[in-house]
Amino acid sequence: MIARLRERLAELAPDVSSMVGLPERSFTLDWAPRGTRSAAYTYAREGLIYISHAWFAAHPDDDGCLAHEYTHLVQNVPGGTCPPDVIEAFADSVRYKLGLFDPAWWNASPMATRIARLSGADYRLLSQSMAAGRYSAFVWPAGDVT
Repeated sequence: MIARLRERLAELAPDVSSMVGLPERSFTLDWAPRGTRSAAYTYAREGLIYISHAWFAAHPDDDGCLAHEYTHLVQNVPGGTCPPDVIEAFADSVRYKLGLFDPAWWNASPMATRIARLSGADYRLLSQSMAAGRYSAFVWPAGDVT
């Protein structure tokens, strides 16, 4: 199963990178240690994405989880430069925009929906600002509802 998931993420990577306006990065995808409670987590600096065997055994087609974690990898947001809810919501917005979710068990948060509604240019600008550690300089478009 892990080989298929690696292949699927390799197929998704160009689309994710293009959408968020950041270069592709190599990655290592592996099983998280047993007992891990989250579906997946990323160590962006090391290029590592760990996924839960239990989660993917139950949700083998959760490509949205792969896209979400890969977004964290390519953004590699410097610590303390962006609110954690925005970091997670941006990664969720990628899942949302690509339609990689099952509405029976996942819904976009209000912040993820807000981010997903940005124009393509503003979406990429937000992503690039986050990756550069300059989230505080990003100006939400006029008329955007907080």
